[in-house]
Amino acid sequence: MIDRLERAGRVRRVPDPADRRRVLVERVASPAARDEVDDLVGPARESVGAVFAEFSTAEQAVLFDFFARAAPAFRKATDEIRRESSAGRRRS
Repeated sequence: MIDRLERAGRVRRVPDPADRRRVLVERVASPAARDEVDDLVGPARESVGAVFAEFSTAEQAVLFDFFARAAPAFRKATDEIRRESSAGRRRS
């Protein structure tokens, strides 16, 4: 989906200033682009929002804390898998 949005000029990829390994996706700041992105991701946003609405404010806080802590761990694991995979290909 990101590739399609980028080709259409609706989003762009930019380096994360805090972590050079990451790339951020930014919305291109035009009303038409904003509307198109909202149309594409709106259903997913609504579905996830409905799930979160089932939790109390305190439970949501715990979930967001978990996501904030887990994301770096998943990124680190992904980086390690990529390194190991690349090393394995070089040995073959």
